[in-house]
Amino acid sequence: MRRWRFSVLSLNILGAVLAISCGGGGGGGSSSPTAPTATATTTTTTSSLGVCAISTAQASVTPTFDIITIPAGDPFASAATKCIRVFGVMVMAVNTGAAITDAKLTHAATITAEWLDNNEDGLVDDPPVNNSMLERTTTVVLINGDGDLDFFMQRVGELVQHNAQEVGVFETAPDRCKGCGGPEYDAAAEEILHLIQNNGWNFVYSDIDDRGVTTNKLTTAMDVARGGNFQSIPASYPASAWYTYDDANCDYACQLTEYLFWLVTSAADGNSHRCSIIEHEWDLCTRALVESSDSLGWAIITDPTYNIPTVHPNGSYR
Repeated sequence: MRRWRFSVLSLNILGAVLAISCGGGGGGGSSSPTAPTATATTTTTTSSLGVCAISTAQASVTPTFDIITIPAGDPFASAATKCIRVFGVMVMAVNTGAAITDAKLTHAATITAEWLDNNEDGLVDDPPVNNSMLERTTTVVLINGDGDLDFFMQRVGELVQHNAQEVGVFETAPDRCKGCGGPEYDAAAEEILHLIQNNGWNFVYSDIDDRGVTTNKLTTAMDVARGGNFQSIPASYPASAWYTYDDANCDYACQLTEYLFWLVTSAADGNSHRCSIIEHEWDLCTRALVESSDSLGWAIITDPTYNIPTVHPNGSYR
């Protein structure tokens, strides 16, 4: 699945230029997390976002999962049919192809809420991360298939500052999920976590910034997990490696994004039902394996500074 976000290089050279990167609970207390760093993104006012707009006050309110119909004339009317506000994130249904059902839209909104309020007390676990996502007009887009995200971005990409992540309706529960039978995995859990990584954690916590611009705790841990610092996919990984993603289209930054995803979801017991399916890419499919085998990664995800979720979403909030 693809996600759209700004890259540092494109911002430096071209200004606010779109770059595409690869795609693939109780959040603990924070020890004074730092505020999001300044970026070159264009501020989008709440009034310019129509009925789906989220104000600063609304971003701190417990989600009600009310489905908002996008009317004709709304800034998003050409690209989306309805939306749900979840803390600082807009969750939308694309306006092309078969109609996205209310159930699928609500499911994606629920997964978003579970990641952001992992202890489900009705309050977002990490306000600075939530604020960063609000500032970047972070958006989840429910799609039917290939080309739908392009359809959405061509029409309203500037409105969402090009910070949108697609979630395919046939890749989410009840079509796919842990507990649906076999090795299935709910793609909403992965794609929405990536959205939080890219628009929240990257701008609040430099130590786990997955853009690969500077060496940090995350790059150091991943290099150990891969058996070396590989800026491109090696012909073969060392036998000692436990993270061996081999997609040639996934550059170093993309590898970081996927590595942190595997750490978080495995420690949160999201992958124990599909160990044999993911072992070609990731060996540590349980919390116990992460703790015993990846000391640097374990130190990151258990550091209360970062408020990393500890319970994997299950599609039920509060």
